[in-house]
Amino acid sequence: MNQSPFCPRILVIDENRDIHDDFRKILGHDQSQVVSFDAFDASLSDDTATVTHEQTLSFDLQFAQQGEEGFEMVKRAIEEDCPFSLAFVDKERSPGWDSLETISHILRVDPKIQVVISSAYSGYLWSDIVQRLGILDNLLIIKKPFDEVEILQLAHALTKKWSLQKENDASFAVLDHVIQERSSELEEATFHLKQEIEQRKHIEVELRLAHKLESVGRLAAGVAHEINTPTQFIGDNLCFLKDALADIFRLIQEFHVLLEALGKREDFSDLTRHVHQCMDDIQLPYLVEEIPRAVTDAFAGNSHVADIVGAMKEFSYPGTKIKEQTDLNALIRNVILVASNEWKHVAYLEAHLDPSLPAIPCLPQEFRQCILNLLVNAAHAISALHTGGGERGTIVVTTQLKDEMVEVTLSDSGVGIPEEIQDKIFDPFFTTKPVGKGTGQGLSIVHSIIVDKLRGRLSFQTAKEKGTTFVITLPVNAISEHLSVAMV
Repeated sequence: MNQSPFCPRILVIDENRDIHDDFRKILGHDQSQVVSFDAFDASLSDDTATVTHEQTLSFDLQFAQQGEEGFEMVKRAIEEDCPFSLAFVDKERSPGWDSLETISHILRVDPKIQVVISSAYSGYLWSDIVQRLGILDNLLIIKKPFDEVEILQLAHALTKKWSLQKENDASFAVLDHVIQERSSELEEATFHLKQEIEQRKHIEVELRLAHKLESVGRLAAGVAHEINTPTQFIGDNLCFLKDALADIFRLIQEFHVLLEALGKREDFSDLTRHVHQCMDDIQLPYLVEEIPRAVTDAFAGNSHVADIVGAMKEFSYPGTKIKEQTDLNALIRNVILVASNEWKHVAYLEAHLDPSLPAIPCLPQEFRQCILNLLVNAAHAISALHTGGGERGTIVVTTQLKDEMVEVTLSDSGVGIPEEIQDKIFDPFFTTKPVGKGTGQGLSIVHSIIVDKLRGRLSFQTAKEKGTTFVITLPVNAISEHLSVAMV
């Protein structure tokens, strides 16, 4: 006998052993003549067809008399990975589980098994079945006495359905595995793409920083060059005027003595009176007192211009890719001086710089850019709060040494940072300023320099309409290292 390699397992749960024998005769191996699907078709069309045993599908029949026993067999079959395809259940009169309770337990351990309730009684209404088991697509009901063709038809159809469902599940499992693999590949590709995008953004920020630094450097160098010569000329002439005025004032004193002597002689009385009148007209005592002050103020102004020129020369310095020992206090003073036009009209600036602060390994040009960005942002924040003008806010810059770390803080009394954007302020190109007023790179550049290049920390505290404090923490004993800085 040529058997199919697929041999469905069928479980019959019935307390009547005669029913077991009936199923053996219909579905077992010892029948001499059984009906196949061709016979089913013929029976449906009232034709006659005889099919031999060799044309039928073989079944592995197992039997149980009680629901509990059948449940254990189903459970064990699942554990041994040889599940039943179909179960015929008739349990109504004997003690123990009834049919519906048996089926309920079986479906909990094997929800895919096909089930047929075979009963000689009509004790179950469909509404009762639905209420206890729910609406199922793998449950059928037949009444005893049943026809052999009906049983054979159900066995073939339901086991075939079970087999196709199993194949379908396997196909879906393969498909799901393929989808998971493709999804994993896609996630990996997406991850690498995001990394590349972030890297490109970082490079773009670096390039923009380089362009900005280069532009500031060129501007500063050009302005410093243009101012330096006239400043030196003014300084030299002020020195000359100071010395010359000293000589002139000494001569005036001598003339004054002479005038007093001549005033005692009558033939010179008209002349001395005329000279005294001229001295009163030009307010000579006032000039003698104020001209030296004016020269001193001019010297101070010229010195301030010279300081600005020096600061701008510092900004024009191209910097280095290697950390160098840096006096942060001097650097901060330099930035405050150069950026004075940004803050002096909107804020009073206080600088509390620790004189004992040691020089630390740093990239001076990059750190100078950080302080400049924070200082300009502080001025803008104060200006946004006092839009009416007139009232000025406060900017406080401090440096101090804390636990082998240098801490630089910059506080303002401006509008503060809204809570909903606090997690975005260091993102590249994010800005709250109007179009054309900001590029969204200032704080991103600060974060990149402090955290990525200088291996420091950058944090902030803020309150609405109270202001913001940025805190930069840098290591005192960082090891100098070559850093890749984009320069164009």
